[in-house]
Amino acid sequence: MSQILREVLLCKRIYLLSIICKIIYYMGGGGRPPRGAGKVSEMSCENLVIHTQLSSPKAAVLINVNKDDILELSLSSPTGPCLVFHREQEVGAIINADLKKIIDCMNQGHDYIAIVRSVEGGKCSLKIKHA
Repeated sequence: MSQILREVLLCKRIYLLSIICKIIYYMGGGGRPPRGAGKVSEMSCENLVIHTQLSSPKAAVLINVNKDDILELSLSSPTGPCLVFHREQEVGAIINADLKKIIDCMNQGHDYIAIVRSVEGGKCSLKIKHA
């Protein structure tokens, strides 16, 4: 198994564990959502900016992605998921607590791009903003 594929699989496991921990924490009454949560729904579609990680990255495409690349976002259906493309090749998807707002805005005709903040092995950090 290639090193990149191993790193991608490890990142997926870590990401899923962090999601599970957050769900358990908040469902168990473990506190309030993180500071700033909830403000996204009040934000206009034009001003929406989200920092997130690429989910389910496709290693064969991700190896061609570099810092500061601009990736395209597209909905596979009106309810999602939100797919990410590099040069017309699917590189992964967006899974984020604020995804509903992005989907709502995209369904209203707004376009978004993802700017690559960093790529380290199978981990890709993105900044999503209005196109």
